[in-house]
Amino acid sequence: MEDPKRLDQIKDHSSRIPDLENLEKRERNQRHKNKTHFDIHHRARELPHLDEGTRVWVKDLRVPGVVLEDAGSPRSYIVNSTRGILRRNRFHLLPNPQGEKIDMEDEEMESPEMSQCFTSTGDNTTGDCEPRTFQRSPESVNTRSGRVIKPPDKLNL
Repeated sequence: MEDPKRLDQIKDHSSRIPDLENLEKRERNQRHKNKTHFDIHHRARELPHLDEGTRVWVKDLRVPGVVLEDAGSPRSYIVNSTRGILRRNRFHLLPNPQGEKIDMEDEEMESPEMSQCFTSTGDNTTGDCEPRTFQRSPESVNTRSGRVIKPPDKLNL
């Protein structure tokens, strides 16, 4: 028979092992509840997908644009605007009220300077304004600050 002092020191470790299925279920429910409350508190919602050719308003730059394509990562789009080719998250793009789609082959974006060439009646007052258009080219992708992104010259022998 074992010593009674020794029996008090021995702990039943089998009661301390958690039930893994129950633990995972409780953690999953807690994560779901946390996400639900966070989304409600922060008014988070899924925004609808934008198709190619959709006219949009770029909120952070306050300029119009046209969606060229998906950027590959979730909720990101490549947009042709008056400031050039941009990559923006869906949050920064507001579709126009009409939701018109346009053919990208025929679309040319006017520069902001063009609006200064015309009066409210639509007449060209100075006559020296020439419309500038932006064509999509892979080497002229700009960041928000306007810096041109150049692809690296890796092993360009």
